[in-house]
Amino acid sequence: MTAPALTSGREVLAYAVAQIVKTAAVYQFGAVVIGPLIELLGAPEGFLPVLLTTLVLSLFWACLVLILFLPLRSLIGAAPAMVVGAAGGQAIATSKAEAAAFFLAAMAQSLIGWAGNLVIAPALYRPLFEAGKGDLVMPASLAILAVNMAVCFGIFVWLRRMFCRR
Repeated sequence: MTAPALTSGREVLAYAVAQIVKTAAVYQFGAVVIGPLIELLGAPEGFLPVLLTTLVLSLFWACLVLILFLPLRSLIGAAPAMVVGAAGGQAIATSKAEAAAFFLAAMAQSLIGWAGNLVIAPALYRPLFEAGKGDLVMPASLAILAVNMAVCFGIFVWLRRMFCRR
């Protein structure tokens, strides 16, 4: 008897599409609302209001991804048996354990993103601008984001495996 698959290419596709939609929404929404809000909150009080706001926003974006991911995963029949059991890959349902794994992975994604913005971004972007290659910042940013999403999907799958043992 073989062990059940932890994920599938179709599930990865559903996750990637949900993350791409979220990323587009973040860029669209960020320029109009998030940037000015962070600027307003960070002006007099400093770090704590900005931290709390970004935590709330991270939870909001994680909810958006989950709301997109579950139906997409169901639509293409990619729900893993460890989550849906006998209902099969078309089931839209999730379990509390899977949802917990998803939100923990989303928080990891936020923390990795913050660390990347504090450490990697300055070390990468400054030399690009100094070398007159500022046009490479956006592709570099998207590549870092893609790696972050892939790592966090791996964290999600690992946590789900730990939480959803059947």
